[in-house]
Amino acid sequence: MRLDPRAELLRVWEAVARYSFRDGGFLWGDPAAGDALEDAHQLLCILGPAANLPGLRLDVPGETADDAAGALRALGDRFDIPERLVVAMREYLTRYSDGTGAPVFPGGPSLEPPAPAVEAVAGFSADLRLCLAMLGFCRVYRQQTADVERLTEVRLTAAMTGLLRAYSVRASADDTHLRHLVRPGPRDEQAVRDEFAAGLVEVQAGLREISIGALPDHNAVYRGAWFECGWAWTVVAGALPVDLDPLPGGVVITQRPGPAVAPQLYSTLLALHAVDELFTERTRILGLLTEDQQRLARALQLRSDLTGAYWAWVATFGEHRWPLERVPWRTADGDESLHNSAVVAAITSVELGTRRGNQQLPYAYLLRVLAGLAARHGVARPPLAASPPAVLPEHRCPCPGLPGTTQRAAATVPILFRVAVRAATAVDDGPLRTGFEDLADQLWRHLPLFPAGHTPNWHDTLHAVDALTLATRLTSGVAPPAPALFVHELLTTAETLAGEDHPVVARARGFVDTAPARAAALLYRLVADLDRPT
Repeated sequence: MRLDPRAELLRVWEAVARYSFRDGGFLWGDPAAGDALEDAHQLLCILGPAANLPGLRLDVPGETADDAAGALRALGDRFDIPERLVVAMREYLTRYSDGTGAPVFPGGPSLEPPAPAVEAVAGFSADLRLCLAMLGFCRVYRQQTADVERLTEVRLTAAMTGLLRAYSVRASADDTHLRHLVRPGPRDEQAVRDEFAAGLVEVQAGLREISIGALPDHNAVYRGAWFECGWAWTVVAGALPVDLDPLPGGVVITQRPGPAVAPQLYSTLLALHAVDELFTERTRILGLLTEDQQRLARALQLRSDLTGAYWAWVATFGEHRWPLERVPWRTADGDESLHNSAVVAAITSVELGTRRGNQQLPYAYLLRVLAGLAARHGVARPPLAASPPAVLPEHRCPCPGLPGTTQRAAATVPILFRVAVRAATAVDDGPLRTGFEDLADQLWRHLPLFPAGHTPNWHDTLHAVDALTLATRLTSGVAPPAPALFVHELLTTAETLAGEDHPVVARARGFVDTAPARAAALLYRLVADLDRPT
């Protein structure tokens, strides 16, 4: 990858700090607009990388890198920065709560026409991530942060509850959309349909395990010719309240009814990214989740796994040509766009990263899809425009259940950039990785994040920041290289076969990270002996 992700992150930090802070204080938007989502995005652009990259940490002033402190000089020096970030956190938490102290997630200007009383999944997802970043920051910084931690714990629970009540399953007896997705070609149509249905049997069984929040109609799922699952854009109509343990300060979370009636692709992608944050090593080591939040996290994880499996199967079904390759992607509601194709590609890439074994062919298909989508946006040769646009066109998604309402979303290019970077970090094949890296470089050159004379699109900016953070982890050595990951898998296999207390396993575990080749040599021999036929 020709771009230097860390250097680009620092440039973004400088721009965010310059735009969002004045005299060290955060510049809040119009109180009447109540745009919690935009404010959360701005804070996440700083706190996200700081939480995930040791080289950019801000919670231990003595360890803050000089270039990181320089990029955030609008907040003060390296000791002022964490103090003023804590002040911004406290203001955010109190600004977006009602008179009883319960969190609110106003949709604000992201909805058109504005509907301040409607709470969007985009807000739940952003706040879940922001709360984890704030909690982790406070746990390490530990300077007059007790009130911030208490308020953040409540808001995190509210965001998780909102996501649980916004999960949606839609079934239909009309097979029109199924015919659009599944095209048998020269094969027997019924045989192809049977194969498609067989791949979703486990997903259907998993949906029966959903027991809190928005409950699917299991009978409809099995009766229908076609079904889909994922997150709606807001709370689903008829969603049940979630039982919660008592919260700090006796706060009672208001669980409002919602109008949503079906999954929305973009909200599903945002929710999947947010749920991932609940299960990071940092979340576990710092003990960021209470026991009740761990229960909610497990329920969200089930939904995340089912959703990823569903969409990956639908998008990659068949041989030689995926449904995803037939652009633009059309939803069951008839919404057809290249943006939908990019979002489905992003969801698919998340699921591909969880698969074991050789995934060279699926990633080759994914690269072909991304390159085709990029070409249609004038990114790859042959270009459709003489130069990159000064401002990316705004994209708005329909909101099923609230006719005439649309929701602001990130543009297609930053979504593709994030997918390309994620895929580059996941593949082992050299030529494939180079292909993803080259595409990411081209996409980056078409990302005007802070266009002169224009208000930044914080949806686009956060997608780019997330991708740069992931790329920085790879290039800085935070993420272990593929061979080291393989040795850890070998260690897990040996522990399963021989037990964790086996002397060879214990010895290899002691230097699996510092001397992976030595550990692999020991583990190979042990696994071979244990796996020898008797």
